[in-house]
Amino acid sequence: MRQISRLYTPNQQCYGVQYAPNNNTIIACVTCDKFGLSGAASLCFIKHSENTFLESKFSIIDSYKFGSSLFDLDWSHSDPHLLVTANGDGSIAIWKWPTDPHSYERKPLHISKQHSREVYSAKWEPIGTRAFNIFSASWDETIIIWNLNNTGLSSLTSLKGHNSMLNTGAWNPKISGILLSTGADRTFRVWDVSNCTSNTVPIFSSKPLDADILSVDWSDFDSNTFILGYASGLIEIRDFRNMHDPVKQIKMAHKYPVKKLKLSPHIPDLFASVSYDMNTKVWNLDGSLISESANHQGFVYGLDFDPVVPNRLVDCGWDRKVVISEFQIPGLVL
Repeated sequence: MRQISRLYTPNQQCYGVQYAPNNNTIIACVTCDKFGLSGAASLCFIKHSENTFLESKFSIIDSYKFGSSLFDLDWSHSDPHLLVTANGDGSIAIWKWPTDPHSYERKPLHISKQHSREVYSAKWEPIGTRAFNIFSASWDETIIIWNLNNTGLSSLTSLKGHNSMLNTGAWNPKISGILLSTGADRTFRVWDVSNCTSNTVPIFSSKPLDADILSVDWSDFDSNTFILGYASGLIEIRDFRNMHDPVKQIKMAHKYPVKKLKLSPHIPDLFASVSYDMNTKVWNLDGSLISESANHQGFVYGLDFDPVVPNRLVDCGWDRKVVISEFQIPGLVL
Protein backbone atom coordinates (compact mmCIF):
# COMPACT_ATOMS: atom_id res chain seq x y z
CA MET A 1 0.00 0.00 0.00
CA ARG A 2 1.42 3.38 -1.03
CA GLN A 3 1.07 6.43 1.18
CA ILE A 4 -0.37 9.42 -0.72
CA SER A 5 -0.77 12.06 1.98
CA ARG A 6 -0.22 12.47 5.70
CA LEU A 7 -0.88 15.07 8.37
CA TYR A 8 -0.64 15.30 12.15
CA THR A 9 -3.53 16.59 14.23
CA PRO A 10 -2.49 19.19 16.83
CA ASN A 11 -1.90 17.60 20.24
CA GLN A 12 -4.92 15.27 20.20
CA GLN A 13 -5.29 11.59 19.34
CA CYS A 14 -7.58 10.55 16.47
CA TYR A 15 -10.69 8.47 17.12
CA GLY A 16 -12.56 8.53 13.81
CA VAL A 17 -12.31 9.73 10.23
CA GLN A 18 -14.76 9.90 7.33
CA TYR A 19 -14.95 11.38 3.85
CA ALA A 20 -17.76 13.81 3.07
CA PRO A 21 -20.52 12.16 1.00
CA ASN A 22 -19.46 11.85 -2.66
CA ASN A 23 -16.60 14.29 -2.07
CA ASN A 24 -13.04 13.04 -1.74
CA THR A 25 -11.59 16.51 -1.15
CA ILE A 26 -13.14 16.93 2.34
CA ILE A 27 -12.54 14.65 5.33
CA ALA A 28 -13.91 14.99 8.85
CA CYS A 29 -11.95 13.70 11.84
CA VAL A 30 -12.64 13.58 15.59
CA THR A 31 -9.68 13.95 17.95
CA CYS A 32 -9.42 13.78 21.75
CA ASP A 33 -7.21 15.01 24.57
CA LYS A 34 -5.39 12.40 26.69
CA PHE A 35 -6.37 9.47 24.44
CA GLY A 36 -10.06 10.14 25.11
CA LEU A 37 -9.77 9.40 28.83
CA SER A 38 -10.53 12.98 29.90
CA GLY A 39 -10.42 16.53 28.63
CA ALA A 40 -11.71 18.20 25.50
CA ALA A 41 -11.94 17.18 21.84
CA SER A 42 -12.12 18.62 18.33
CA LEU A 43 -14.11 18.03 15.18
CA CYS A 44 -11.67 18.82 12.38
CA PHE A 45 -12.27 19.34 8.67
CA ILE A 46 -9.42 18.45 6.35
CA LYS A 47 -9.00 19.38 2.70
CA HIS A 48 -7.13 17.13 0.30
CA SER A 49 -6.21 18.23 -3.20
CA GLU A 50 -3.80 17.27 -5.94
CA ASN A 51 -2.37 19.48 -8.63
CA THR A 52 -1.29 18.44 -12.11
CA PHE A 53 2.11 17.41 -10.79
CA LEU A 54 0.49 14.91 -8.43
CA GLU A 55 1.69 16.86 -5.42
CA SER A 56 -0.78 16.45 -2.62
CA LYS A 57 -1.99 19.26 -0.38
CA PHE A 58 -3.43 18.01 2.89
CA SER A 59 -4.39 20.45 5.64
CA ILE A 60 -6.91 21.19 8.39
CA ILE A 61 -9.12 24.02 7.16
CA ASP A 62 -11.59 24.27 10.06
CA SER A 63 -12.20 22.84 13.52
CA TYR A 64 -14.72 22.96 16.34
CA LYS A 65 -13.89 22.48 20.01
CA PHE A 66 -16.02 20.38 22.34
CA GLY A 67 -15.78 20.11 26.12
CA SER A 68 -15.83 16.31 26.25
CA SER A 69 -14.38 13.45 24.22
CA LEU A 70 -15.69 12.76 20.70
CA PHE A 71 -15.58 9.03 20.00
CA ASP A 72 -17.36 8.67 16.64
CA LEU A 73 -18.76 10.68 13.73
CA ASP A 74 -21.00 10.17 10.73
CA TRP A 75 -21.97 12.40 7.81
CA SER A 76 -25.67 12.57 6.94
CA HIS A 77 -26.71 10.67 3.82
CA SER A 78 -29.47 13.22 3.09
CA ASP A 79 -27.80 16.53 3.89
CA PRO A 80 -24.06 16.73 3.13
CA HIS A 81 -23.67 19.65 5.53
CA LEU A 82 -24.76 17.71 8.64
CA LEU A 83 -22.74 15.37 10.87
CA VAL A 84 -23.49 13.54 14.10
CA THR A 85 -20.90 12.85 16.80
CA ALA A 86 -20.93 10.38 19.71
CA ASN A 87 -19.77 12.17 22.82
CA GLY A 88 -18.04 11.24 26.05
CA ASP A 89 -20.48 13.19 28.24
CA GLY A 90 -23.40 10.93 27.26
CA SER A 91 -24.75 13.20 24.52
CA ILE A 92 -24.96 13.17 20.76
CA ALA A 93 -24.46 16.34 18.76
CA ILE A 94 -25.54 17.49 15.30
CA TRP A 95 -23.03 19.76 13.59
CA LYS A 96 -23.51 21.88 10.46
CA TRP A 97 -20.52 22.52 8.23
CA PRO A 98 -19.61 24.82 6.74
CA THR A 99 -21.29 27.36 9.02
CA ASP A 100 -22.61 30.72 7.93
CA PRO A 101 -19.45 32.81 7.40
CA HIS A 102 -21.16 35.72 9.18
CA SER A 103 -21.95 33.65 12.27
CA TYR A 104 -19.70 33.47 15.31
CA GLU A 105 -21.41 30.34 16.63
CA ARG A 106 -18.82 27.60 17.08
CA LYS A 107 -21.03 24.98 18.68
CA PRO A 108 -23.34 22.11 17.65
CA LEU A 109 -26.56 22.88 15.81
CA HIS A 110 -28.38 20.51 18.18
CA ILE A 111 -27.29 18.50 21.19
CA SER A 112 -29.17 16.07 23.40
CA LYS A 113 -28.07 14.04 26.41
CA GLN A 114 -30.11 11.04 27.51
CA HIS A 115 -27.42 8.42 28.10
CA SER A 116 -25.94 8.08 31.58
CA ARG A 117 -22.49 7.14 30.30
CA GLU A 118 -20.24 7.69 27.27
CA VAL A 119 -21.76 7.37 23.80
CA TYR A 120 -19.29 5.34 21.75
CA SER A 121 -21.05 5.13 18.38
CA ALA A 122 -23.69 7.12 16.47
CA LYS A 123 -24.85 6.65 12.88
CA TRP A 124 -27.53 8.05 10.57
CA GLU A 125 -29.94 5.55 9.03
CA PRO A 126 -29.17 5.55 5.30
CA ILE A 127 -32.59 4.81 3.80
CA GLY A 128 -35.24 7.13 2.33
CA THR A 129 -37.83 8.63 4.64
CA ARG A 130 -35.94 7.33 7.69
CA ALA A 131 -32.70 9.04 6.73
CA PHE A 132 -33.00 11.55 9.57
CA ASN A 133 -33.08 8.76 12.16
CA ILE A 134 -29.94 8.08 14.21
CA PHE A 135 -28.88 5.38 16.62
CA SER A 136 -26.56 6.03 19.54
CA ALA A 137 -24.83 3.16 21.35
CA SER A 138 -23.58 3.81 24.86
CA TRP A 139 -21.54 2.36 27.68
CA ASP A 140 -24.75 2.53 29.77
CA GLU A 141 -25.78 -0.70 27.91
CA THR A 142 -28.55 0.98 25.90
CA ILE A 143 -29.21 2.09 22.32
CA ILE A 144 -31.35 5.18 21.70
CA ILE A 145 -33.10 5.76 18.36
CA TRP A 146 -33.35 9.47 17.56
CA ASN A 147 -35.05 11.58 14.92
CA LEU A 148 -33.79 14.93 13.71
CA ASN A 149 -36.69 17.24 12.84
CA ASN A 150 -37.55 20.92 12.66
CA THR A 151 -37.62 21.23 16.44
CA GLY A 152 -34.31 19.45 17.06
CA LEU A 153 -33.46 15.94 18.24
CA SER A 154 -36.29 13.73 19.48
CA SER A 155 -35.77 10.41 21.22
CA LEU A 156 -38.01 7.74 19.67
CA THR A 157 -37.16 4.79 21.91
CA SER A 158 -34.47 3.19 24.06
CA LEU A 159 -33.39 -0.38 23.31
CA LYS A 160 -32.22 -2.63 26.13
CA GLY A 161 -30.74 -6.06 25.52
CA HIS A 162 -26.99 -5.98 26.00
CA ASN A 163 -25.58 -6.91 29.40
CA SER A 164 -22.51 -4.70 29.17
CA MET A 165 -21.35 -1.53 27.45
CA LEU A 166 -22.00 -1.12 23.72
CA ASN A 167 -19.03 -1.00 21.36
CA THR A 168 -20.57 -0.08 18.03
CA GLY A 169 -23.40 -0.69 15.58
CA ALA A 170 -24.41 -0.46 11.93
CA TRP A 171 -27.60 0.03 9.96
CA ASN A 172 -28.45 -2.33 7.11
CA PRO A 173 -28.19 -0.03 4.06
CA LYS A 174 -30.70 -2.06 2.07
CA ILE A 175 -33.39 -3.07 4.58
CA SER A 176 -35.12 -0.24 6.41
CA GLY A 177 -35.00 -0.37 10.19
CA ILE A 178 -32.55 -3.25 10.58
CA LEU A 179 -29.80 -2.43 13.06
CA LEU A 180 -26.88 -4.58 14.25
CA SER A 181 -25.17 -3.83 17.58
CA THR A 182 -22.16 -5.28 19.38
CA GLY A 183 -21.08 -5.05 22.99
CA ALA A 184 -18.58 -5.96 25.65
CA ASP A 185 -20.94 -8.80 26.60
CA ARG A 186 -19.36 -10.47 23.54
CA THR A 187 -22.63 -10.67 21.66
CA PHE A 188 -23.99 -9.23 18.46
CA ARG A 189 -27.69 -8.47 18.31
CA VAL A 190 -29.96 -7.63 15.41
CA TRP A 191 -32.92 -5.29 15.94
CA ASP A 192 -35.91 -4.37 13.79
CA VAL A 193 -36.70 -0.79 14.72
CA SER A 194 -38.96 -0.03 11.75
CA ASN A 195 -41.89 0.15 14.19
CA CYS A 196 -40.00 0.16 17.46
CA THR A 197 -41.52 0.62 20.90
CA SER A 198 -40.12 0.62 24.41
CA ASN A 199 -40.70 -3.16 24.43
CA THR A 200 -38.65 -3.85 21.28
CA VAL A 201 -36.34 -6.83 21.73
CA PRO A 202 -33.62 -8.17 19.41
CA ILE A 203 -34.81 -10.43 16.59
CA PHE A 204 -31.53 -12.32 16.89
CA SER A 205 -28.77 -12.55 19.48
CA SER A 206 -25.56 -14.57 19.44
CA LYS A 207 -22.38 -14.95 21.45
CA PRO A 208 -20.22 -16.67 18.84
CA LEU A 209 -16.84 -16.46 20.58
CA ASP A 210 -15.33 -15.64 23.94
CA ALA A 211 -14.07 -12.26 22.75
CA ASP A 212 -15.44 -8.73 22.51
CA ILE A 213 -16.84 -7.73 19.11
CA LEU A 214 -15.42 -4.27 18.44
CA SER A 215 -16.42 -3.58 14.85
CA VAL A 216 -19.15 -4.33 12.31
CA ASP A 217 -20.17 -3.27 8.83
CA TRP A 218 -22.88 -4.15 6.28
CA SER A 219 -22.38 -4.49 2.54
CA ASP A 220 -23.73 -1.70 0.32
CA PHE A 221 -24.31 -4.30 -2.41
CA ASP A 222 -25.83 -7.29 -0.61
CA SER A 223 -28.33 -6.80 2.21
CA ASN A 224 -27.38 -10.19 3.66
CA THR A 225 -23.62 -9.71 3.98
CA PHE A 226 -22.04 -8.26 7.11
CA ILE A 227 -18.65 -8.57 8.80
CA LEU A 228 -17.53 -8.64 12.43
CA GLY A 229 -14.15 -7.77 13.97
CA TYR A 230 -13.06 -9.26 17.29
CA ALA A 231 -10.72 -8.28 20.10
CA SER A 232 -8.89 -11.57 19.42
CA GLY A 233 -7.84 -10.32 15.95
CA LEU A 234 -10.37 -12.54 14.16
CA ILE A 235 -12.61 -11.30 11.34
CA GLU A 236 -15.85 -13.07 10.37
CA ILE A 237 -17.94 -12.78 7.22
CA ARG A 238 -21.59 -13.56 7.98
CA ASP A 239 -24.93 -13.96 6.19
CA PHE A 240 -28.13 -12.34 7.50
CA ARG A 241 -30.16 -15.33 6.32
CA ASN A 242 -28.23 -17.75 8.54
CA MET A 243 -26.60 -15.91 11.42
CA HIS A 244 -25.85 -18.95 13.57
CA ASP A 245 -22.58 -19.74 11.77
CA PRO A 246 -20.06 -17.60 9.88
CA VAL A 247 -19.60 -17.91 6.12
CA LYS A 248 -15.87 -17.37 6.56
CA GLN A 249 -13.41 -16.81 9.39
CA ILE A 250 -10.09 -15.03 8.92
CA LYS A 251 -8.12 -16.23 11.91
CA MET A 252 -5.38 -13.93 13.19
CA ALA A 253 -6.31 -11.32 10.61
CA HIS A 254 -4.57 -8.96 13.03
CA LYS A 255 -2.27 -9.62 15.96
CA TYR A 256 -4.37 -7.39 18.22
CA PRO A 257 -8.02 -6.22 18.34
CA VAL A 258 -9.76 -5.26 15.11
CA LYS A 259 -10.94 -1.73 15.82
CA LYS A 260 -12.71 -0.82 12.57
CA LEU A 261 -14.03 -2.59 9.48
CA LYS A 262 -15.28 -1.03 6.27
CA LEU A 263 -16.77 -2.73 3.22
CA SER A 264 -15.96 -1.06 -0.08
CA PRO A 265 -18.65 1.17 -1.62
CA HIS A 266 -17.17 0.39 -5.06
CA ILE A 267 -16.32 -3.32 -5.20
CA PRO A 268 -18.68 -5.92 -3.66
CA ASP A 269 -16.02 -8.38 -2.47
CA LEU A 270 -13.58 -5.86 -0.98
CA PHE A 271 -13.20 -4.63 2.60
CA ALA A 272 -10.59 -3.05 4.85
CA SER A 273 -9.64 -3.37 8.51
CA VAL A 274 -7.57 -1.45 11.06
CA SER A 275 -6.24 -2.66 14.38
CA TYR A 276 -4.44 -1.98 17.61
CA ASP A 277 -1.49 -3.74 15.94
CA MET A 278 -1.01 -0.43 14.04
CA ASN A 279 -1.73 -2.01 10.64
CA THR A 280 -4.28 -1.34 7.93
CA LYS A 281 -5.24 -4.22 5.64
CA VAL A 282 -7.39 -4.69 2.54
CA TRP A 283 -9.12 -8.04 2.05
CA ASN A 284 -11.28 -10.04 -0.30
CA LEU A 285 -14.41 -11.58 1.22
CA ASP A 286 -12.92 -15.00 0.44
CA GLY A 287 -10.36 -14.24 3.15
CA SER A 288 -7.38 -13.46 0.93
CA LEU A 289 -5.19 -10.48 1.82
CA ILE A 290 -4.89 -7.92 -0.98
CA SER A 291 -2.73 -5.22 0.57
CA GLU A 292 -1.45 -3.92 3.90
CA SER A 293 0.38 -0.98 5.41
CA ALA A 294 2.07 -0.03 8.66
CA ASN A 295 1.83 3.75 8.49
CA HIS A 296 1.13 4.30 12.18
CA GLN A 297 3.04 4.18 15.45
CA GLY A 298 -0.07 3.87 17.62
CA PHE A 299 -3.46 2.15 17.68
CA VAL A 300 -5.33 2.70 14.39
CA TYR A 301 -8.91 3.75 15.16
CA GLY A 302 -10.53 5.31 12.09
CA LEU A 303 -11.06 4.06 8.53
CA ASP A 304 -12.99 5.01 5.40
CA PHE A 305 -12.86 4.34 1.66
CA ASP A 306 -12.47 7.20 -0.78
CA PRO A 307 -15.99 7.80 -2.23
CA VAL A 308 -14.61 8.48 -5.73
CA VAL A 309 -11.34 6.55 -6.21
CA PRO A 310 -11.90 2.78 -5.66
CA ASN A 311 -8.35 1.95 -4.56
CA ARG A 312 -7.85 4.66 -1.96
CA LEU A 313 -8.65 4.85 1.74
CA VAL A 314 -8.01 7.07 4.74
CA ASP A 315 -7.12 5.95 8.24
CA CYS A 316 -6.19 7.63 11.52
CA GLY A 317 -4.78 6.66 14.88
CA TRP A 318 -3.57 7.48 18.34
CA ASP A 319 -0.26 8.67 16.88
CA ARG A 320 -2.22 11.78 15.73
CA LYS A 321 -1.74 10.86 12.06
CA VAL A 322 -4.34 10.97 9.30
CA VAL A 323 -3.07 9.04 6.27
CA ILE A 324 -4.42 8.57 2.75
CA SER A 325 -3.13 5.43 1.02
CA GLU A 326 -3.49 3.82 -2.37
CA PHE A 327 -3.49 0.09 -3.01
CA GLN A 328 -3.46 -2.23 -6.01
CA ILE A 329 -6.58 -4.25 -6.80
CA PRO A 330 -5.89 -7.38 -8.88
CA GLY A 331 -7.62 -7.16 -12.25
CA LEU A 332 -8.81 -3.59 -11.80
CA VAL A 333 -7.76 -1.08 -14.45
CA LEU A 334 -8.18 2.56 -13.37
